[in-house]
Amino acid sequence: MQVNYIEMLQEHFKESKDYFNPNTEIEMEKLGFSDSTWYQEFTPSYLLCDDKANVQIRVWFPNSLKIDAEMNFTNYSITYVDEYKKIWNDEIFTSKELSEILGFIKSNIELFNQLIKREV
Repeated sequence: MQVNYIEMLQEHFKESKDYFNPNTEIEMEKLGFSDSTWYQEFTPSYLLCDDKANVQIRVWFPNSLKIDAEMNFTNYSITYVDEYKKIWNDEIFTSKELSEILGFIKSNIELFNQLIKREV
């Protein structure tokens, strides 16, 4: 039996229901984020970044995967990375609800775009 990419992700991230909802992808893309789950295996994520991905705003989705006591993704979170300033995965917002994450992004999208210096 051949398994496609989505089926593999659904098996790997069993509890990430919002990630697999097509409306989530549409909403994130409207905000300028792209799916970055392929980039790492911890949890589904979306990324807003500069052209070289040196400055990043990433939205992490909760999942059923527990890496260890330190890496158990049970909430949605938004992190900030700026390799130029040596800032690594600073958590700027966390919530148990996707709607709160989307509201926070919408309220701060201009700031996020300024941080990554993307013109909108």
